[in-house]
Amino acid sequence: MLELNIVSAGPSELVDAVRSHLVDGLRSPIPLPTCDAALTRALELGDVRAEAWCRLLRGDAYNRELMLARAAGELSQAITLFSAIDDPEGTAISLWRKGSVWCRIGDLDNGRLILSQGLEIARTHGLRLIEGVCLSNLAFTWGSEGHASQFRELTERALEIFDEIDDVSRKTLGYCNLGGALSRLGELDAATDAYMQARSLVQADKQPLVHALIEGGLGEIAMIRGDLEEGTRRITGAAEFLRTHRLFYDAVRQDVLLARGYSLCGRVQESIELYRKALEEARERGYSAIQMQALHSIARMLGETGKWEEAYKTLKEAWELKDVAINEESKQRFEVLRDVNLGTAIAQDRLKANELAEINKKLSATLAELDQANLRLEELAKRDPLTKALNRYGFETAAAPLLGALSNSQGLGVLWVDVNDFKSINDTWGHGVGDEVLIEIARRLKVAARETDVVSRFGGDEFVVLIADVHEVDAVFVSERFKRELTSAPVSTSLGPVKVGVSLGLSSVYSADDLERAMLRADSFMYQDKRGTGSWHAVDPDTISIAMEESEILKD
Repeated sequence: MLELNIVSAGPSELVDAVRSHLVDGLRSPIPLPTCDAALTRALELGDVRAEAWCRLLRGDAYNRELMLARAAGELSQAITLFSAIDDPEGTAISLWRKGSVWCRIGDLDNGRLILSQGLEIARTHGLRLIEGVCLSNLAFTWGSEGHASQFRELTERALEIFDEIDDVSRKTLGYCNLGGALSRLGELDAATDAYMQARSLVQADKQPLVHALIEGGLGEIAMIRGDLEEGTRRITGAAEFLRTHRLFYDAVRQDVLLARGYSLCGRVQESIELYRKALEEARERGYSAIQMQALHSIARMLGETGKWEEAYKTLKEAWELKDVAINEESKQRFEVLRDVNLGTAIAQDRLKANELAEINKKLSATLAELDQANLRLEELAKRDPLTKALNRYGFETAAAPLLGALSNSQGLGVLWVDVNDFKSINDTWGHGVGDEVLIEIARRLKVAARETDVVSRFGGDEFVVLIADVHEVDAVFVSERFKRELTSAPVSTSLGPVKVGVSLGLSSVYSADDLERAMLRADSFMYQDKRGTGSWHAVDPDTISIAMEESEILKD
């Protein structure tokens, strides 16, 4: 159990208790409801680090209960959160646990890849305990595929680390694994020494599985040497001990080990019976891998004794079971991969929300806070970062409702504004002053604009203003007001005043699908104005003179 009152625990207390439990080699299992309560408290506190450790705790609990898809999802969330807050220890431990999940579903390649990632982080940051554990787990993946040399090499490297940091519980498991590796290599005396070293360190009540593995390993060595009685005593004792601790899967594996021992001693019929007994319990408990192993061993021995028809039936049953097992394993791998992706996405979404609402202060932000943060992001996406005027995307977004409200009585004006000789300003005064000029141009346009007008910067020294609710003649008047505001005085900069001139181009929009064409016309008029080759708009001068006397626009 966690050594604290979860309901009243603060972030640091929660993290310390969970971390201490997870790195303790002699820890007792924590029930899932306790893990849920710890995570709920972390979310209440709004602390990213506390949530990350509690998700790691719950993922470990799911893994222990063989709820592997859920375990993968929680561990993926933990990895994402630890990475965001730059916690290498939490990240490495989460990768170690996640790697073991992939190994348990039979995907040893992915399991080794994830364990290697955890190993690299542990080495980089001097996390010797986690480095040793990752090496030990990697060793086990090679051992499960029969690669005894790699199993031995990695186990010995892990043992060196556990000996260096004096972690007795993991040193015990390391010697136990080393005994298994040496036994597979045929070095029985060295294997016995390793098992005996582990036996001198093990705490059977706190490490029941390790205790049983040691006894089973010593029993297997006895049988290889022909001592059937000693081997049977040790292996059956280990199986009974495991059942007492409700470790049924490992107990059935000891039953299979006993049957194999009888086969090694030439007691074929008794071996078959022991395999069948193990097969019966494996069927009851749904252990498909053990079922296939037992069926193949029985078929082999039946064939060796000339019972070919019975051997064929047994092999056929094993093949059918293999097809079912492959389908189940594929389904389980899909579920794990699905929950890995889902868990990562959930954690990333939560971190994104917290970045927008002062990350690391309240991870449990409300949906309303997330909506507000997304609105702020949308607004930033519409703005030119230098002048804070709308960019092209912002212009198009703001123009959409105005275009939708167009009527026969009112139109829109598109005013294109270009700063004259802007390159000369940059060359003479420097780009810093050039930026100051652009910022001031945008400010003056905003000052001259009405509330309904849309001011934007399209890039470089070009600005576009959408003038709302005007006829073409009135748009000319408004544009003149913009020009007066822009050229009324030199721009004050950090290096002194800079005189600025502008060229204008004006066109009108009377239908929603005419905006792009109107912008091209305005751009063309602007170039006429800049070169002095024509008017900057298409309105007849006499019409302007008559309208000038009547217009209310100039009074705004």
